Amino acid sequence: MHKYSSLHLVAQGDVHLGYGLDAFEARVSRWPWMPWPDYFWGIAQADINVAPLELGNPFCEVKSELKWFEAGLMGIPTIASASEAVREVIRPGENGFLAQTEGEWYETLEELINSPAKRRGVGAKAESDILEGYSPETMGRQLAHLLERAASATDFAELARGMGERAAVPVNDLVGKTKEVQSNGVPMDSPKLKISWLATAPVRGGGGSRMILRLARALKFFGHEVTIYVEPFEFFRSRKELESFIATNFPGENVPIVMGLDKVEPSDVHIATFWLTAERLRDIPSRGKFYFVQDFEPFFYPMGEEYLRAEATYRSGFHHITIGRWCTKHLREGYGARADYFDFPLDRSIYYPRPVPADRHRPRVLFFSRPELPRRCYNLGLQALAKLHRRMPNVLVTFFGSDEIEAGSVPFPCEVLKNIADRDQLAELYSSADVALITSSTNTSLVPFELAACGCPVVDLDLEVNRVNYLDSEAMYLAPAEPQALADALYELLNDADLHQKQREASLRLAEILPNEEQAARRVEQIIFSGVGLGPAPLEQPAGTVGVNGNRGPLEGVALDVTCRREDGVLGELQPGKEVAQTFRCTQANLAAIAVKPALYGRANACSLELSLYQEGTDTLLQRVRQSVQDAKENGWVVFRFSPMADSTGRDYRFVISSPDAGPGNACGLYHSRESAYREGRLQTNGRGGKGALVFQTFVERLDGDAIRRLIRPEQASRSLRDQGGEKDGHVGPVTVPTMSPQLREELQSLRKRLQQMEQRQADVSRRVSDLHNFLNGVRRTLFYRAARKVTRILRLGAR
Repeated sequence: MHKYSSLHLVAQGDVHLGYGLDAFEARVSRWPWMPWPDYFWGIAQADINVAPLELGNPFCEVKSELKWFEAGLMGIPTIASASEAVREVIRPGENGFLAQTEGEWYETLEELINSPAKRRGVGAKAESDILEGYSPETMGRQLAHLLERAASATDFAELARGMGERAAVPVNDLVGKTKEVQSNGVPMDSPKLKISWLATAPVRGGGGSRMILRLARALKFFGHEVTIYVEPFEFFRSRKELESFIATNFPGENVPIVMGLDKVEPSDVHIATFWLTAERLRDIPSRGKFYFVQDFEPFFYPMGEEYLRAEATYRSGFHHITIGRWCTKHLREGYGARADYFDFPLDRSIYYPRPVPADRHRPRVLFFSRPELPRRCYNLGLQALAKLHRRMPNVLVTFFGSDEIEAGSVPFPCEVLKNIADRDQLAELYSSADVALITSSTNTSLVPFELAACGCPVVDLDLEVNRVNYLDSEAMYLAPAEPQALADALYELLNDADLHQKQREASLRLAEILPNEEQAARRVEQIIFSGVGLGPAPLEQPAGTVGVNGNRGPLEGVALDVTCRREDGVLGELQPGKEVAQTFRCTQANLAAIAVKPALYGRANACSLELSLYQEGTDTLLQRVRQSVQDAKENGWVVFRFSPMADSTGRDYRFVISSPDAGPGNACGLYHSRESAYREGRLQTNGRGGKGALVFQTFVERLDGDAIRRLIRPEQASRSLRDQGGEKDGHVGPVTVPTMSPQLREELQSLRKRLQQMEQRQADVSRRVSDLHNFLNGVRRTLFYRAARKVTRILRLGAR
C-alpha cells in the first residue's frame, strides 16, 4: 500500500488487521457482518480477492474453497493460502493463485495490480469452472452417484478407502471422543462415566418414558457407558419383549436394557427416575446419586401412604435433575433439596409450522386429553369444550394423546385420534389447528411447547407451575381453572384475529429460545459432572419475558449514557486470574446496565463473564452480575443489567470483567480501542494501566423518546406531539426536551448527520445496487437455491 497509493483495502467481518496498516487508515475500510446479498454486493466492488489462512492450523486446514468460489462467481480472481482444499480446485495462474510465503503474496499481488488483463482472464476462467463444476445438475449427479454407492456398500470403511483422499475412514468407537469445545463448557478431555438409570416399565405414548430414553441415548453418544435398569412389574416377561416394545413405540432410542433393579451394577453415577426407584437407590453404593424428576410425584396420589413415601424421597440427599424450572423451584423452596433444571427441549427439525390443508374450512381445536391421568384434568377440559360447542357448533374438536377415549363417550360431535407415535404426523396435526387446550395441574408436558413451535396458540390453566415453566411469558393464554373461563379463552382466540396472530407470534418466539435436545442433554451432562465434582455448577439461565407485543430485551426501558464503540483490537482470552477493568463517569441518574463486546473467536464458548462494579477509588462492591456467553452472537454485546443506582449522576465508577469458569478453548476476549476518543476513563489489565479503552456502553433507566425523535428527525417529534393531542388550534406547542447528557446528544447529532448523508447517496447508489441484486438473485435461483432443494430432495428420498 505504500508503493501503490491508489490501492484500497476492505476487510469484511471480524478481522484483526494488525498494527502495520495504521498509517494507511484512510485507505482501509472495515465492513461488519452483513446479510449474504449485501456480502456479495461488497465482493463485486473488488478487483482482487485475498483469502489468507494459517497453514498447519487444524481449524484453518478444514476450511473449504468457499472464498474462491464466491469471488469467482463474480469473475474476480483470488489469491489464497495453499491449504489442502484450495489446492484441489485452484490451478495457479489459470483460475486463481496460491501463496505460501510473504514473497509469494507480494509478487502475486503486484502482478495482478499491474495487469488488469490478467485479472480479467483469471477471473473469467474461475467463473467458468465454478458454473461448470458446481452447477445444481453437476452436484446433483455427483451426490446421486455417491448415495448409490453408499446404499449398495456393505463395508463403509472399504468404500472410504476406495475413494482415497476424498473420504475419511469411519471410526466406530465414540468412547473417549468429544468435541473440541462442547456446548456446556466441558473440556475436550472430559472424563467418561459409567451411568446407570433406574426406571419403571415404559408406557405407550408416555412422554416421561421417551424423555428418559432420549437423555440416556444422548449421554451414550457423548461417550459415556450407559445402561437402563427396568423394573418390569407385571408388564413384561422378558428383556426381548421389553426391547420389542421400545423399538415399536419409541423408535430410534437404542440404549442397553437390563431387566430388574436387583441386577444394578456398581457405577460412577446412578439416576433414579421415579419415587419407587429412588427408594431403591438409597441402598445402592454410588459415587453420584441423582434423581431425575419430571413431576412432583406425591401429587399423583391422595394423601396417604404413597403420597408420604413419594414425598420422603426428596429428603434423601440426592442431586435432583428436573425438566422445567418449577420442579427445581418447588424442591429448593419446599425441601431444601439440591436441584438443577434443564428447560423443555424441542426438536425444531420436526416441530415447525407446516402448511395448512387447503380443504379445511372449519376452525379446529385440539384437546390434549389424558383421562387415565387425573392430574391432566380431563373432565375440566371436557366441560369447557362442551360450553364452547354450544356457542360455536361448527368448531371441529379433536381429541388426541390417549387410547382410553371413544367418540361415543363425548357429549358433542368430535374427532378422536388416540395416541400418535409418528412425530411428523403430530407436527402436521399441531400446525392444522387454530388453538389447543391443555389442562396441566402439575408439571407441564412437552406438548404445549411442541404446539407453540408449530404456531398453534395454547390455552392452559393459570397456575404457578405453568407461569414458571412458560418462563413468565405471555406466549400461552393462561385462564382460571374453571370450565367457563377456559371456554371464554378459546372463544376469544377463535374470534379475535388480531389476538390470535399476536398469540401465535409470541408462541413462536417462546419456542425459539428453548434448547434443542442435544443442548438439553449437554446441560444434564454438566449437572452430572458438577454433582460428582468434575465441573462447575450450571448457570441459572434468565427466563426473560416473551410477550404478545414482542420480546423484552435486556435494554428495555433504559437510555444510553456513555458509549465507547470504536474498536481496533482484542484483548487476549480472559482466563481465570485475568481481570480487565474500565473506569467511566456516569452523567445521569439511575445507572442500570453496562454492556461490553466479547470476541468469541468463531466458536461456541460456554463460559461466563462476571462484572463487578465499584465506586472509583474504593474497593466497595456495588454490583456483581454474571452472564453466560453461550448464546452470545459474533459482533454482539453482553449486557449486565442491575438495579438502578439513583445517585449515579457525576460519579466515577470502575467495572471489572473476569471469567472464572473459562478454560483452554473455552474463553472469550474483549474488544478495545488503543486510541479511544473517550477521555473520562482508563483501561487496566490486572491492575496495570493500558492505552485506550474497552469497547463498552452504559445505560440509565430512562427513555427520552421525544427527545431522541426531535434530535434525529425534528418533523417526527412534531408528528408525535400531534398524535398525542399536543397540537392546539393548528399549532404545536413548545417541545420540552428532558435533560440529556452531552455524550448522548453528540451521539444522536452524529447519527442524524449520517442519516442525511445516506439519503443523499441513496439516489446515486440505488441503480447500481439494484442491478447487482438482480444478478445475485439470479445466482441464488440457479445455483444456491436450486442446488439446496435438489440435495434436500435426494437426501429425503435416500432416507425413505
